[in-house]
Amino acid sequence: MKPLIGITAEINPATNMCEANHEYALAVAAAGGTPVMLAPLSDSPSYIEDVLASLDGVLLSGGGDLSPYAYGETLKHPSVLSVNEQRDYFELQLARRAFVLNMPTLGICRGLQIMNVALGGTLYQDLALIEDITDEQARLHQQPKPYERGRHEVSISPKSILHAAYREEHAEQSDEPLLLFVNSMHHQAIRDTAPLLEAVATCGPVIEAAESHTSTFYVGVQWHPEYLGNATPLFRAFLNAARA
Repeated sequence: MKPLIGITAEINPATNMCEANHEYALAVAAAGGTPVMLAPLSDSPSYIEDVLASLDGVLLSGGGDLSPYAYGETLKHPSVLSVNEQRDYFELQLARRAFVLNMPTLGICRGLQIMNVALGGTLYQDLALIEDITDEQARLHQQPKPYERGRHEVSISPKSILHAAYREEHAEQSDEPLLLFVNSMHHQAIRDTAPLLEAVATCGPVIEAAESHTSTFYVGVQWHPEYLGNATPLFRAFLNAARA
């Protein structure tokens, strides 16, 4: 039986409908999983347990900005948009419980940020707040369509789960950083990495991926691999963990 992968959904305020980009489902299916959409109905422990009990893995999808209040900040930067606290608190609880249960979890863009905040990390509300970033570097991360093309390189740390996922296809040595060309559509980023996570990819001063080395597969990336042809190794590693 194919692994059942829950994909978190955005709440569209204009239509009051739950939505997720079709590319997530296509990528999961192509890697051998069965995708299902997760509605952020409640952040109650009983609902979270019921959701996770039926799944083999969780994909925390991209979407609107995470509320700064979720990581202890009281002022909102003018660039922070499309906040939905109902979705925030559902996904934060989902990410925490998935971590405790050692359920294979892949975070994409916002999903990486959810994983980090869920485990005690913080975010930059806007890339301009990073002390060492230039305007040119910040613009690299705000890519217009089409998203199927790369925008910048990331350097992936050796001996990480993420490195192992891509290493064989790129014929890299296990003790050398791996350079991967990725797309980029975000204006927020990890500030303080959660104590239970390790930053494993960067682009200049921006953290581009983090993972837990105590989990089977708890990996988040800042880019959108579902649009890229080089995404296959990552989704394959995720689905392999979900089958175990």
